Amino acid sequence: MKVGKNSPNISFLKWKLVLVTPLVSNAIVLLQARRKGLTMDFDTKNILLDVDVSDKLSLFQYIAHYAKVNKLVNKSEQLVEAFLKREEEVSTGLQDSFAIPHAKGDFIYQPAVIFLKLRHPISWETFDEQPVANVFALLVPSEFEGRNHLEMISKIATSLMEGDFTDAIKNTKDIKQLKEIITKAMKGEY
Repeated sequence: MKVGKNSPNISFLKWKLVLVTPLVSNAIVLLQARRKGLTMDFDTKNILLDVDVSDKLSLFQYIAHYAKVNKLVNKSEQLVEAFLKREEEVSTGLQDSFAIPHAKGDFIYQPAVIFLKLRHPISWETFDEQPVANVFALLVPSEFEGRNHLEMISKIATSLMEGDFTDAIKNTKDIKQLKEIITKAMKGEY
């Protein structure tokens, strides 16, 4: 695309990429995933509470071990490397104690969202320079990395801008209630 006097506004292009593209492609991605037996359903087993880690690396290792044991990935080391590579590009720390580390690759078997509530907040580069205690880890197989990846990030990130959502997540340790809140966010209902 040439950039010049008649070029589209960059802000509009960002808006389209972040908001419109994931919404338009949502139905196609879900249909492809369902045809292949892959779903984005959120399960209570992917809610991990009172996670005792001391830093991002130990958190990524914890997530990778969980993903390997639960057959979400075939090699835990590759997942840790993918998280670290993503963090080198731009921090996935947000604000208000939340982060959304995400990884994509051939070693991931199915799209997954894993929510972790940490026992103690950990240091993370965030917009408000505060530590992180609530983590949404997103895992995306390579075959869905474009649309599915953006869709998952978009829905969770959009929900994280809603005070009702963040307050509900931070103020409960009830797994059934967390599942209900997170499922609602994944459906774009916040």
